[in-house]
Amino acid sequence: MTRILLTIAMTMALAAPALAQGEGEAAAPAGEGAAAAEQAAPAGDAAATAPAGEPPRPYRSELRATCEAELEKDRAWQAELKNSLRPEVHEEDASLMLRNKKHVVMAYAAVWILTVVFLVLLWLRQRRLLAEIDRLAGEVKKAAAS
Repeated sequence: MTRILLTIAMTMALAAPALAQGEGEAAAPAGEGAAAAEQAAPAGDAAATAPAGEPPRPYRSELRATCEAELEKDRAWQAELKNSLRPEVHEEDASLMLRNKKHVVMAYAAVWILTVVFLVLLWLRQRRLLAEIDRLAGEVKKAAAS
């Protein structure tokens, strides 16, 4: 969770100056920053940073350690970042559950199976009790007749 908060804090810190200057292209959405940086860099620079045959390395800011240290010191900032993430995390989890309906179907199936098993056990118990009542009624009749 701290890494997520750190990533958002760094994104906000790095994107804020660009947005303040009105340079919308400088603040690329998350996940597209590395791709945009690679496209903007000459082909020779990309080859120098990643050996041939290896995927390009993701961008890591030099300010990451500083930002992590500041985030650890400032608990209020950490709480603000967590609170700002909660709606996004909730929406992501909700959309995942909506797309992954298998769990819902499995839960309903489990409930129905347990209900049927419970009803079958009740029916078997009722049959045993009725048989016991009939046997006891027969014994009462024999005892009364003697």
